[in-house]
Amino acid sequence: MPDAPPERGGRPAGEDLAIPGYDQLAASQVVARLSGLSSAAHSTDWLTRLDSASTAVLAGCIDDVAVGVLLASRRELIDQRLLARIDLVFVDPEARDVGVGEALVHGAAAWAVASGCIGLDGLALPGDRQTKNLYERAGMTAREITVYRELAP
Repeated sequence: MPDAPPERGGRPAGEDLAIPGYDQLAASQVVARLSGLSSAAHSTDWLTRLDSASTAVLAGCIDDVAVGVLLASRRELIDQRLLARIDLVFVDPEARDVGVGEALVHGAAAWAVASGCIGLDGLALPGDRQTKNLYERAGMTAREITVYRELAP
């Protein structure tokens, strides 16, 4: 796994991740676009989570345009160690395959290390091959499968 994000045009694809204000603006825009989805994974009030100290919001930009967002969180394990998790990663379809997603995942890993986390999990929904491929390109491997059964009231 490379130590630095992929290069694009002579500079790291994730270089613009540190632009002040872009992360919240991009996240708000992408979250607004996702708010109409019926998926349970997107039903949480993401806008409330943006202000949490245990949440990272990263924007992936090409030049000065936000084209992707990653939301990550950290939680304390039973043994009191910290684990980070990518809860949402989205890159505009027209901006994919140029390293933005990988730069976002590498940014999340850097945030996790700086936050004292022992690892980084990533959420990919069943059938979401693009997200699974992104995680694999970033050096992540599956470690668990979560299953669900709806229970009638």
